[in-house]
Amino acid sequence: MRPKIRFAMITDVHYANYGTGVTVEDVRDVEERFTDFCLERKVDFAIFGGDRFLAHNPPDEIRVVAEKVQKRRNDAGVTVFSLIGNHDWWAKTAVKGHSNALAQQVWDTELRRLVIMDEASTYKVNHLSHVRIHALPASFEASEASWEIDPKYWNICVFHDLLAGTVIDVQSQFVMSSGMNRDSLDRAEFDCVLGGDVHLPQKIEFKNTRGGYVGAPIQQSRRDRGDTRGWLYAELSEEKGFVSELVPSGCPEFVDVEWDLELSNGLFPGADQIEEAVQQAYGVSCKGNILDLVFKGSRVQLEGMPKKYTSSLQEALGARRINPPIRQATTVMPQEIVAMETTATPHADLEAFMRSGKVDLGGLDANRLMAKANQVLGNLVGKDCK
Repeated sequence: MRPKIRFAMITDVHYANYGTGVTVEDVRDVEERFTDFCLERKVDFAIFGGDRFLAHNPPDEIRVVAEKVQKRRNDAGVTVFSLIGNHDWWAKTAVKGHSNALAQQVWDTELRRLVIMDEASTYKVNHLSHVRIHALPASFEASEASWEIDPKYWNICVFHDLLAGTVIDVQSQFVMSSGMNRDSLDRAEFDCVLGGDVHLPQKIEFKNTRGGYVGAPIQQSRRDRGDTRGWLYAELSEEKGFVSELVPSGCPEFVDVEWDLELSNGLFPGADQIEEAVQQAYGVSCKGNILDLVFKGSRVQLEGMPKKYTSSLQEALGARRINPPIRQATTVMPQEIVAMETTATPHADLEAFMRSGKVDLGGLDANRLMAKANQVLGNLVGKDCK
């Protein structure tokens, strides 16, 4: 009988300094909390689902931050099976290697508990004799895999790819119509199948096994507003099978407020009004989060925004950042409508407009301009437009 196991999985951390308000320290802090969680729950092992960095060739200063986290987790005794994602390949394919090569080759003696999974193969370690991790890194097909599946062990499949039918955007709820066929992973021999690459946590409707996408632990941009981010805690036992929960990561969140100045007689919202709107929409506070403001109104109202408005708001709300407000004019400036006679050709249309007296030619001769225009129009349609 297979013993009960406990494990945690995090994926798609994408270490980088973003221009959206998210910092590399935010990513580091999330992963440090993941390490603390693994130690508190005394997991048997952890899984990283791919895409450690945002850049295929991360800068040294970003790499150092990320590797310190891996070193601490290793030294604390946590075994990590680390899958290679599409952002980890140097050349976007498996041809030239990956950004975890230093951890795998140079620092192998310092990171003995880190198992880099860069082949479509089965991975195991001696002190976890009852567990087999069947890896499908990015750019590999399931048909290429040389998995060693044995029902005497717990068989966990981890992959990094897009499956057809997956929701990939929280705002538009866009569903992938193409991608890997889920049937290639839907095997009863797998006790669970867990994926990276897709940032939205979601269940995958398998017929023969169980699993889903863990999702990214951070919100990278305003496109992620309203999405839950975290890591997975899971248990496998003969009594209950696969049981899991999503653990919130505590990352900074993107929130927004839309405000119609015409309804408020041109008055911009105060900190209390914005905080209330964010609480109602997202169930979180502005404090520590990244705020977008969208103001609608007439041009006169939009131009009436007080000086230092956003800096005062940021201080009052305790927001991590308030992006420059988006201003949307709701009134259209009146335009003079020029009556034009109906003509038969593009050339005639242009000539009628230029000779109408409604356009300033800057002192240029209309006949010479029309001669040039006739050449251009003739080239576009392949013949003289006269």
